[in-house]
Formats: sequence, structure tokens, C-alpha cells
Amino acid sequence: MELHQIIYGLLAAQIEFGTYRYKDPLPKMEEVSQWFSVSLGTVKTNVDPKKRTPRDKALIIW
Repeated sequence: MELHQIIYGLLAAQIEFGTYRYKDPLPKMEEVSQWFSVSLGTVKTNVDPKKRTPRDKALIIW
């Protein structure tokens, strides 16, 4: 599993289990990149429209 997939999985789980509720702001991409000590490009990989699945709809607003 690649790092961007782990980051996506963590955010998706936080949404699914109520850490972030409907209309709550998600953390900024820059903030997430600092949490994991990765480049902004790694975080942005998760929002590539070509890689989206129906489960990703909650992260589209990010």
C-alpha cells in the first residue's frame, strides 16, 4: 500500500466514524502533508479526479 493510500484511508475512516461530521471542514492539504512529513503532491494524489471512486465523494470537497 502506498503512502497516499494510507493517508486517504485515514481521512476516509475519520469521516466514516464521525471525527468529521457533515459540513465540518476537513484539514487543509498542507496540514495533512505536515502530519505525515510528505510532500503536498503526495496528499494531492488522493484528489485526482481520474482516480476517484464513489466512496471518494466525501473527500471531493477537500
